[in-house]
Amino acid sequence: MEEKYALISIVMDKNNQEIAEIASQLQSKSQNLNDLVHNIHEFLNNYLKNEELVYIPKSILESRFTPVSVAYKVRMRSCGSVTNIAVEMLRHLGYKVKKVHGNTQTLNNHAWFKVYDTNSSNWIHYDLSQNNESDTAKHNELASCNTWEEIESIIVQAHLELQ
Repeated sequence: MEEKYALISIVMDKNNQEIAEIASQLQSKSQNLNDLVHNIHEFLNNYLKNEELVYIPKSILESRFTPVSVAYKVRMRSCGSVTNIAVEMLRHLGYKVKKVHGNTQTLNNHAWFKVYDTNSSNWIHYDLSQNNESDTAKHNELASCNTWEEIESIIVQAHLELQ
């Protein structure tokens, strides 16, 4: 049984390393934070566009709580999993990032993220499930966190309401 977990750990480490390397490559092609987030958005859209290879999570819990390395490996596509992968990339590059749970005009229980911009001393919101990742003016933040576990009760309640 320990061998199984050791193998999972190796796969997760390899995926995290790949995510970090991609983040570094994208940063080298970016002029600023908005440009970097846009490049991450384009990368993930390309990575997750083949419908035959993409995995759609069965619930909000699966979307938010699947480890980043697993979500990346199985090409999980949801607002929560894409947020998790983008946050991992940005944190690898040294950015202060929070995950956000909230609503939009058309979506309840939506996930996006915000990045602290040291130049403006403000949090800038980004939603990679939209065509324009910085168009978040009509988003309603219900909670933000470093890890989804911090607001697990809110997410579980949202999951139960969807059942």
